[in-house]
Amino acid sequence: MEKNKKDNLEQEYNEIINNCSKLDEEIKHMEEYKIIKKYFLLKGKRGALDLKEEELYKKILLNRYANCRHILVESDTEANYDYEGRWYHYFGCIKCGFDEAVANRGYGRNREEREMLNIMEKHHVYGLSGIKTGICCDLYEARELYDELHENNPDLDDETMAELFKAAIKGKKLINKIN
Repeated sequence: MEKNKKDNLEQEYNEIINNCSKLDEEIKHMEEYKIIKKYFLLKGKRGALDLKEEELYKKILLNRYANCRHILVESDTEANYDYEGRWYHYFGCIKCGFDEAVANRGYGRNREEREMLNIMEKHHVYGLSGIKTGICCDLYEARELYDELHENNPDLDDETMAELFKAAIKGKKLINKIN
């Protein structure tokens, strides 16, 4: 390494160390004020609660996905070709929201999808089984309809809910095709 580059790197490093020391001294001085001390205490408590919330959220989703008797629709927004060139759609569950298409995208568009992808990768959960409705539609709209139907009919079993869903979705014309 050239002497000038080495000197520049060391000078930059020493400046950072100096600036950190100055900031540490300012923070120490500010911690003498009760309001600032309370702020740091509350900030620490909030951070700890955020970590607990995140862990519980992950456990809740894993439990929801693992214990769901899936009611499946085919995604009309995401599809792909298999290794033999056949066109296929991804399945998603209108009951719990588990969506195979998330794995194909390789990223989540929101917090739940990001965690869903982590669960798929960590627990090797790919491919859904359950009650196939034979309906191809938008999963998010289908979930909204299912939630509405379930709210009005909380005691129905999954097979009956699937039939009610199929009748309702046909009536709302949310489907693109029926297999």
